[in-house]
Amino acid sequence: MYELLSKRIKNADGELEAFTYNSFPQAFRNQVFYILEDVLEPHSAYNESLWDIFEEKFCREKGLKGMGYGKLQNGYGKSSIEEYKKWRASIIFEAVTKGLNPLAEMKDSHIDWIGLVPSHWKLSRIKNELDNLDYLREPISAEKRENILGLYDYYGASGVIDKIDDYNVDDKVLLIGEDGANLRMRNLPLVYKAEGKFWVNNHAHILKVHDDNCYGFIAYLLEAGDYSVFITGSAQPKLSQFNLMRFPIVIPPLVEQQKIEAYLDEKCSAIDALIREKKSLLSELEIYKRSLILETVTGKRKVV
Repeated sequence: MYELLSKRIKNADGELEAFTYNSFPQAFRNQVFYILEDVLEPHSAYNESLWDIFEEKFCREKGLKGMGYGKLQNGYGKSSIEEYKKWRASIIFEAVTKGLNPLAEMKDSHIDWIGLVPSHWKLSRIKNELDNLDYLREPISAEKRENILGLYDYYGASGVIDKIDDYNVDDKVLLIGEDGANLRMRNLPLVYKAEGKFWVNNHAHILKVHDDNCYGFIAYLLEAGDYSVFITGSAQPKLSQFNLMRFPIVIPPLVEQQKIEAYLDEKCSAIDALIREKKSLLSELEIYKRSLILETVTGKRKVV
């Protein structure tokens, strides 16, 4: 059971990192101590002794020395996942607004969310680079969404939300949420790639990238956009078709777009792999936590 806790994975700097003697118990307390208190009350004295036993066994089996608290929570936990997401977003923003050449001559874009851009890049708006296909979308009742085969993805503002037996789009497009809290919170992706046959409801805009632009680059560019001043409504945020299509963007030459797409595909793939691994680790730890609690309260784990 302790092999999981000494699992080594790469951190944000590409260096190997491992659990240490002190790191696991402190983070474990942070995540589940309140559960143990609830379960073991009124025998609260069991709590500390349980951790003491765990620490002693963990240290003895791994031969680890204390190197400070909180590594699991900060290095392997939810906080680090959020940091990876921020890191990913910053890499995308820099690439789609500044390019890959640090020596490029820059100019002021006069676009608040972008700032300086390479001087040879074109200033534009979404309406000039993509076609709006919102006329294709339509809502569908929950009753009609009952499906037998579930052949096609059903898209809403936050991506695929169901499978249905019909489609209203057969194309390669980008989907961007029209309404909902995610427009402001950005807890989920705002832009989704969709290709083939699928259904889009009236909560997502449908955009077709012009042939003289790179589909993948435009997807990254629109995901990096700050739409805050174009969003209306507080209780129910909305990005209208009119406001979306007049949103200002910058467009590099096609070859440069393709290079940026390839660069971001590689970088984002590596970061996404780290996020998946850390989520998997947290899931395994959650399973172990539950088994530890169960063994303790049922007497299978002796606490002295």
